[in-house]
Amino acid sequence: MWKLFSIILLQWALTSQGFYFRTELDWEAEEKPQADVTKECLQYSKDLDCRFYECLEERFPCGHGVQKGQSRAHCVKINERANKLTEVGKIWINSITKCFVKEATKIYQRPSIDCKEANKIVLDIQQKCYTDNDFCNVGWKHRNDLWRIFSKPITTAKTQYYKM
Repeated sequence: MWKLFSIILLQWALTSQGFYFRTELDWEAEEKPQADVTKECLQYSKDLDCRFYECLEERFPCGHGVQKGQSRAHCVKINERANKLTEVGKIWINSITKCFVKEATKIYQRPSIDCKEANKIVLDIQQKCYTDNDFCNVGWKHRNDLWRIFSKPITTAKTQYYKM
């Protein structure tokens, strides 16, 4: 019972907190690109380089304030902690990272983005990437490592990350 409850709680926290792409969103505007799509940024995406998130934020700065740069910081944190996972866990977290970056690259290449819809888009990406990569089975075995990676967003009030 505890295992089921923990999985449900973690799944809810992951999808509701928007932990991977945390930004303060400006819900009132469709954002026109502030920077061009560049070969360098597309290469960051292809290489799963965390600097890609800087490119995304520069192109579509829906966020502002202290949360700017948090997506890249979170990516770096995951990469640092991933080496503590088992081989299966490393493959799993790499698959999730690839999924996130693939979907974020589609956003990066858009001609514009509606910041009012950005949160829903991000949550849909998170749900897709975790469920498509067998989160419930592989994630449970690595719950302690995942907790260390995601503990700050999960234990911090989400109003710190989003305008409500």
